[in-house]
Formats: sequence, structure tokens, C-alpha cells
Amino acid sequence: MSCAAQFPVVEPIHQITEETVASCNLCVATTGLTCRQICAAGGGECINSHNDSPNNSCIINPNEVLGCDHSGYTSEICTCTLGCGGAAPCKAPAVCTGGVCQ
Repeated sequence: MSCAAQFPVVEPIHQITEETVASCNLCVATTGLTCRQICAAGGGECINSHNDSPNNSCIINPNEVLGCDHSGYTSEICTCTLGCGGAAPCKAPAVCTGGVCQ
């Protein structure tokens, strides 16, 4: 599984900024959704989110942690799990919570 396969770059996702073996950093617009909702829509779980700096740059500002339930920015970085709990992403209506599809 790759971040690109789990989180296609369509609105509200602007781009994938980093991929590790366990997570994906997504530059997103949270004008109507939270990172928790965006990560869940891709079958993953939100780990955290950060503002980007400068604005709309899709570069993490490590000094501005926003949390998974923040919304209202034109761009921020959501860190989502790759898959769920080390396994495949959850399929809707299941949601990844604590690393388990529920």
C-alpha cells in the first residue's frame, strides 16, 4: 500500500508531502473537514496535524500543532496512518480507531 493509493490527490487533498512505512503527510484544505475525517475517508487514522508555513506552502510548521479535530484553514498538513494498525486501510463504513477497523 502506498499513500498515493490510499489517499488519491483530489480535493480536499492538495498533495502528499511525505510518506513513511507507517504514515502519510497530506497537505489538505480543512475549510469543511477535519484531519480526522480526511484520514478516515482514506481508511486510516489521524495521528496529528500542523499548520504549514508560509501559508499554502505545504511545509510543516513544527511549532504550530493543530490536532486532529481542527478545521478552517485553506491548507494544513494532516499526518494519517498508512493503512490501519499496520494492516490494510479500513473500508467504509468501518473507521480506524486505535489501530483497529471498527
